[in-house]
Amino acid sequence: MILPIGNTGAIRRLPYISLMLIIINTVIFFAMQPMIMRDNDIVYQNYSEYLNLVALNMEIKGMDSFDSETLLKEFENPTIIEGDSLYDELKFAKEKFDESNRNHAFSKFGVSKSNLSIQTLFTSMFIHSDIFHLISNLWFLFLLGFNVEDIYGRINYLIFYILSGIISSFIFVASTSQYTQISLIGASGAISGVMGAFFVKLYKTKIKFFYFLFPIRPFFGTFFIYAGFFLPMWFFQQIYESASNSSSGIAFIAHIGGFLFGAIISVILSATKIEEKFISPRVNESSNLLRMNQEEEDGVEAYLDENFEKAKNLLMLHFEKRKTFSVFVPLFVSFVKTNEIKKAQRVMDMHLIELVKKDENAKINEILEDIIKAGVFEKVSSSSKMVFAKRLRDSGDIDKAREIIKNVIEDEKFTIMGYKILIMAYEENVLFQGIGEIADEFLKFSNDDFNEIKQKLIRRKNEKR
Repeated sequence: MILPIGNTGAIRRLPYISLMLIIINTVIFFAMQPMIMRDNDIVYQNYSEYLNLVALNMEIKGMDSFDSETLLKEFENPTIIEGDSLYDELKFAKEKFDESNRNHAFSKFGVSKSNLSIQTLFTSMFIHSDIFHLISNLWFLFLLGFNVEDIYGRINYLIFYILSGIISSFIFVASTSQYTQISLIGASGAISGVMGAFFVKLYKTKIKFFYFLFPIRPFFGTFFIYAGFFLPMWFFQQIYESASNSSSGIAFIAHIGGFLFGAIISVILSATKIEEKFISPRVNESSNLLRMNQEEEDGVEAYLDENFEKAKNLLMLHFEKRKTFSVFVPLFVSFVKTNEIKKAQRVMDMHLIELVKKDENAKINEILEDIIKAGVFEKVSSSSKMVFAKRLRDSGDIDKAREIIKNVIEDEKFTIMGYKILIMAYEENVLFQGIGEIADEFLKFSNDDFNEIKQKLIRRKNEKR
């Protein structure tokens, strides 16, 4: 098993539109299940009745009803004329079967040659046949959509997504026979457009894959492939499948059309400078951040390859001027891994001060999660640890806040900062197990310069008894 699970591209803010699309598609899928199950039962019942009559008519006519190819031909166009014994029953059963197909939710909300309208062009993008269909589509939207939304901005991305779905639907309808009643449903056409845009704009980005093999014993891990290699492979697979597998039930032609539309539009936006002049400035202004430049992209790539010396040098080139959020954690970790702890702490302290001033709480939380995942939280300075502790306390995660505060007090034992944090813990009621014993140790410590702050600690401690 090989499964794409992420990519090395950075995003600068929460991808609201992609998340909204994932939620809407999921809600619609589960909300429609009672209707779809009912329609499936009706279609299956009418199908069975019609099929049995077709098989019976074949036996009367002396044909082999067990020959699947002949049965299929007879199912589509029975050999029967008016006056035959089963003529009326067969005609009525076929009309019932056809009507139940037309009334099925997939036919009503999907798009086809006989059901092409503004409504179905839109609704078909939000209907999925089963849970696998839903998950496979939304997984690729999750993997790649966040980055494309980050490049083009939320509103532009939503327009682009919908247009990709509409264009892919038109291409599907144009490619089908006038006699075909198959309806197109699913978000894959729109998501293919997103994949096309990702290929053009982020072809150097690496896509991360998870593999799990068990030839003799379980063998698993991860590896990376450039988007500029993987996405064309996927695209040519769709062309091959479209040419060789017309009965699969998958609209490969819609995938091809959506991908080409997304790629072509992205090329046009870049070539005409529309993106540079009109889209990027607004997106950058609204996100209050700049996209990574080439050195920063190469630095992040070196970081992912664990070449921390190279990563540190590349990422630091523009950091003090640009302060690009996406490179901050890789830069901090690279300094730590090359044993430049003081520089790492200075970068962290400087960056967190700016985020606190701007009230960027979500970004502070994100940095904390990434630092913990990287296993370097203990290298963070005491002042930065207190910023994280306060964020955790404000967000309701008191236990983690207490743990960090306790560790900082122990690191800053018998320092002015240690006394101040102890007093703050009492004042703000962020008490932890053993705080009384630690306070007693601080009070017993002999230093005349600390007498005033000791008196304040005594008062706060007594207030909490």
